[in-house]
Amino acid sequence: MMQLLKNKSLRFLLLLSLLAMLVGGGYAGMRVYRLAHIAYDWEAQVRYLIDNGGSIGTAPAQRTFSDAFLEIIFGDNPSLLEQLKVVIRRGLEEDPSAEMGEVAAMLVTYRIDTEGEVTDVAAQIIGGFPVSRAVPEMHRDGYFSGQLDSELFDLGNTALRFAGRDMMVFAQESVSAQQLEVIEGVFSGNIEPLVAKLEVPIFYTMVLPNPRGVVPPQLRHHIQAISQSGFISPYEGTSEIIFLTAGRRSADYAASVINDMRKLAETTMRARFGGQARETEWGTQAGVWYAAEISRTLERLRFERDENIIRLEANYDRVMMNALMKSIERFGRDWSQIQARTGMAMDPGVAAVVASAREMPQYWSEGHRWGPDWPIAPSTSELEEWERERELTELVRTAVQDVQARIREEERLAREAELEALRLQAELEAQQAAEQANSIE
Repeated sequence: MMQLLKNKSLRFLLLLSLLAMLVGGGYAGMRVYRLAHIAYDWEAQVRYLIDNGGSIGTAPAQRTFSDAFLEIIFGDNPSLLEQLKVVIRRGLEEDPSAEMGEVAAMLVTYRIDTEGEVTDVAAQIIGGFPVSRAVPEMHRDGYFSGQLDSELFDLGNTALRFAGRDMMVFAQESVSAQQLEVIEGVFSGNIEPLVAKLEVPIFYTMVLPNPRGVVPPQLRHHIQAISQSGFISPYEGTSEIIFLTAGRRSADYAASVINDMRKLAETTMRARFGGQARETEWGTQAGVWYAAEISRTLERLRFERDENIIRLEANYDRVMMNALMKSIERFGRDWSQIQARTGMAMDPGVAAVVASAREMPQYWSEGHRWGPDWPIAPSTSELEEWERERELTELVRTAVQDVQARIREEERLAREAELEALRLQAELEAQQAAEQANSIE
């Protein structure tokens, strides 16, 4: 009877384990299918936007510039909020027609002085306004066209088109000229003014008030707004992306999808772009340094969910900053080539004036260098650490060589001792044989 009960219990446990495996496998399969379906629909949406000249989505400028909207986004920083209101109010007084347009994104940058006060507030407003210009596109003969496959290239096109057709800068008078210099450098592929400004950390907040085109269709009715904030400096930076959803159920669904897409992006950087580390004769190496750095940053993302808010937070260092700066540089050089070949060609007279005033830059800058040490060079502490690591590696290598030499010497002495023992043994046997022969005679 006891044996029968044991057999029934064992069969029940096996059946329960098999059921759990089937349920777990089915759930994993459903998530993979869902992710593939979302990725396919997202790609179709991106292609539609490209073909039709669409943007990621816009919101009325009047609502975006309103005090109520600004308080929702910047209310946790009263000093920044008040200064931003003043900056936007002054900008609208100078150009009242801007309030009649639509905003796709708003990037607010500022600094914090030694006393903790907010300074140098500037707002870059991107979208479509009454006086529109040509929609920007990726340069078909530029850097990205040779490095990215067609899907990612088209996604980059959408990333440019999201800017709409106009960009306005509302800034305090003391920083307006510097801000315009940085923006002009970015759009011409010269990132040195931006790198120079990083000597004092730049804090930023970017808001997408209606991101219907930048999120997959399955999330379009769940995510209401996206904001990104943090700071950048030469040797460290932080970034926090916040997704504002329609409610708790929307947050649950969106959090699951976003986390799966983060893992997919991490895997893609390693497998598709060569970011996977591998062991070589020279130690652990990654095929493509920036892909490895981006994949590590994605891996270290902190993922949090609170009610209807989803947060992704990342910290990175100089190498990731260089990857960001080089991406900005290549975007700017693509942009300048487009303007040289298309925008300026629309008006030969303007093209001649601009060409005589300023020579269009070549695609690659003369000072450009590949690798993780440009434009931000290693710090003194990094160089000292690398030197210590080099010296330690050299000491370890020398110690290993000494140990190996001692082992080889001991092995040589052991072989010689063994040969000497064999020789003595042979002599002894020969002597014994000779003595036996003499005794017989």
